[in-house]
Amino acid sequence: MVGRNKFSTILSNFLPMIGYWISIYFILVLEENFIFRSTRLIKLFRIELYEPADDEVIHSTGYQFRTATTSEKKEHQNNETTAATTDTSIDTSIPPPYATTQNTPYYNFNAWDSINQQTLGYAACLAFCFGVAGVVLGMNQVYYVCRFAALVGEYNADLGTFLAIGFSGLVYPFFRYFELKRFGR
Repeated sequence: MVGRNKFSTILSNFLPMIGYWISIYFILVLEENFIFRSTRLIKLFRIELYEPADDEVIHSTGYQFRTATTSEKKEHQNNETTAATTDTSIDTSIPPPYATTQNTPYYNFNAWDSINQQTLGYAACLAFCFGVAGVVLGMNQVYYVCRFAALVGEYNADLGTFLAIGFSGLVYPFFRYFELKRFGR
């Protein structure tokens, strides 16, 4: 079996890559929960939390689906037209109408299989790429040592995790805000 004599070395060279990935993922989830789903920015989730799905109506319990009838679809369209002409503001003093959680962070767990209500993920992908750039700029591994890592200390420093968190954490709120304003989900 190839690599059995050096399994510990192979594993210790591979595990930092998982650490870099999880640090980027962790900061993105934290920012999504604490910035976008727990503050007044919740009103930006127009499609997921403030509008029913096109072909479904959610019961008041928030957990059951049923197919909307033609009259309900027409009523919903009439309500949308009336709402668009009267008031475009969203009341954020109560939980959003289609949130299945009553506390922050607000999520609609019934939308897990509705491709029209899920986020497109552009912001997360772009922020992840910025995080990878931070990893590359601060990495100190057996297979690669960056200049910035070589500048710190006698034995170099692995700054990749911290730069990944910093880079992705700085750009994600801007990208996510733009994504929510543009696409509403």
